[in-house]
Amino acid sequence: WCGVKAFKLPYTGYSRGLPKGGPSCLCHRQDLKSRTGAVLQQCPRLCPGVPGSGSTSTGAAICCSISSGCSTAQRFQNHLRAQCCLDAEGEKEKRRNLIVNLQGTRAIEEAKMSRKSKRSLKEKFSLKNSLAKEALSEFLGTFILIALGCGCVGQAVLSRGAHGGPMTVSVGFAMAVTIAVYVSGGVSGGHINPAVSLAMCVTGRLKWTKLPIYILAQLLGAFVGAAAVFGIYYNAFMEYSDGKLEVTGPNATAQIFATYPAPYLSLVNGFADQVMSTAVLLLAIFAIFDTKNNSVPKGLEPIAVGLLIIVLTCSLGMNSGCAMNPARDLGPRLFTAIAGWGMEVFTAGNNWWWVPIVAPLLGGVLGAMIYIIFIEVHHSDPQSGEENENTNLNLFRCAFWIQFIPVEMAQQEAAAVQRCLQNTAVRTCLSIWVDQIFVTACLDHTPCDAMPNSRQKRDRNSRSSKALLAAAP
Repeated sequence: WCGVKAFKLPYTGYSRGLPKGGPSCLCHRQDLKSRTGAVLQQCPRLCPGVPGSGSTSTGAAICCSISSGCSTAQRFQNHLRAQCCLDAEGEKEKRRNLIVNLQGTRAIEEAKMSRKSKRSLKEKFSLKNSLAKEALSEFLGTFILIALGCGCVGQAVLSRGAHGGPMTVSVGFAMAVTIAVYVSGGVSGGHINPAVSLAMCVTGRLKWTKLPIYILAQLLGAFVGAAAVFGIYYNAFMEYSDGKLEVTGPNATAQIFATYPAPYLSLVNGFADQVMSTAVLLLAIFAIFDTKNNSVPKGLEPIAVGLLIIVLTCSLGMNSGCAMNPARDLGPRLFTAIAGWGMEVFTAGNNWWWVPIVAPLLGGVLGAMIYIIFIEVHHSDPQSGEENENTNLNLFRCAFWIQFIPVEMAQQEAAAVQRCLQNTAVRTCLSIWVDQIFVTACLDHTPCDAMPNSRQKRDRNSRSSKALLAAAP
């Protein structure tokens, strides 16, 4: 058994229970552990004189099991040793010989069992449901946001300004958002905000069925993040207010976790404040991730979002702290109500608690729709006859790639390339015949840029590249 491919062992004579077509014994790699006896029974003359050969017992096994990619012939030198020639396709690997003692079968089986147990452990804890993965991602991202963000506020408040101030809070919360998006962005998109998730649903970027799960995960993450901050600074909380957890007054600490309005702020003014700040947040987020606009280089989007948070908190944070996130406010507020601050966290500020929940949801949808109506729908595609340096460069890449497509691979590759037509970022596509296979190649955009840089140089067809270049607009 060599790699992931089964091969035929050279054997002459009667072979019981094997497919017709030749005097050979077909052995599978899994037989090493589970069906050694069956193999020996099916190949009675494979190991003459070896105990267990031709019976149901598992007295011995002759195998070759080291790595995948074996593509050359394997042969047995005798019944005590086997040689596996490794020659992985597309790469030059050194030939290695494996001598397997029949007495060492048990050690090989134990090694196999150990590797299988490790794989099974990973498979046991890995989630198969994509929605569950996204929920865990949102939970972790929001936890990081609150643990680091509210931690910055707690450090500034509990030290009475000695270890932080408004600027450190703004920068700290912004960097917390950046880290949270980096952590969760690859799995769930890094929403960490029900306002963002709702805006994505309204604009068709997220399924509505996922919205409740996203919001629940975000609320739980914020709740646990607030609990972490309280646990880390528990002694500081007790020392700050002589063991009392107050919502208002000179020794108030509830504002570390949730937002509260300034004494002069009315509900109407505060509601408008939250709608506007969240609308600007979503408008800018849509612009940052819009590939047809002046998009941020890939991988730097979370940093741009963090800079956006700094601007918003520095310009619109005086009235009520610029929550812009229902989960960021409601989750920690629920924790403070349970942890000892009491129900005053909901009645303070003229029953302010609902404003940071409802207003950001409306503002997020408003900001997303404003960007789509004013910017996104007006993106224009370049005309098909327009030539530019990028198009010529990508045209050359496509031609170079198609030149080395083997005929038998063309159909599979064509299906992948054809998907470029469904991509909104595609500008110009070119359809040609390559070795009697109809291929659509995208110019100026992926997937040409994403195609492999090198392939096996077989079945070269210079006519293909010439035809592609000749057909270019």
